[in-house]
Amino acid sequence: MSLLDLIYPKNCLECHRNGTYICLPCLNKVRKVGYCVRVGGIDRRISLWKYEGVIKKAIWAMKYRFVRGLADELGDLVVTELRRRKIELQDSILVPIPLSNSRARWRGFNQAQIVAEKIGKGLGSSVENRLLLRVKTGDTQVGRGRQERVRNIRGVYAVNEDIEILRYEDIKLILVDDVWTTGATVVEAAKVLKRAGVKEVLAITVCG
Repeated sequence: MSLLDLIYPKNCLECHRNGTYICLPCLNKVRKVGYCVRVGGIDRRISLWKYEGVIKKAIWAMKYRFVRGLADELGDLVVTELRRRKIELQDSILVPIPLSNSRARWRGFNQAQIVAEKIGKGLGSSVENRLLLRVKTGDTQVGRGRQERVRNIRGVYAVNEDIEILRYEDIKLILVDDVWTTGATVVEAAKVLKRAGVKEVLAITVCG
């Protein structure tokens, strides 16, 4: 547990019930989302919840109050929801959307990586944190419209060609991120992977 976790006590961000940042009664009030097929370079996407209620508050606190424990808790909830929906991922490789080095140092963790590792451990999938590289910092996507987001994220990602899995045919990669807003970030990452020869790219986001 970090000092920030101690400063930011473990109470539900919506109802303030003690013991957890996201209590189940408040989570159950958040609308759920389903599958979406063929979006940009993504063959299939699943977002689990709408970006609202306690989930929205949790992601905001995680990103801007740096509460690492929220990423762990969200990861556990994602695993539970994927199991509930009977989604099998054993033959897939999870690839978290990377942060820039400066943003990772500022926040202290990459929430997408933590969620991906929770999914991998819970559902028996491999996680590859080094395949997708962020080679440009780029400006924040917050407050930008779709076209601005697309322009801002272009050229930000590259593939680490030293990773051996790129040499295998028919690999299935699943990009993992916290929020799908316009999809510009995840779609750009998928395009980079497809150009590197990956035939099937899927995506899982906590919200969408």
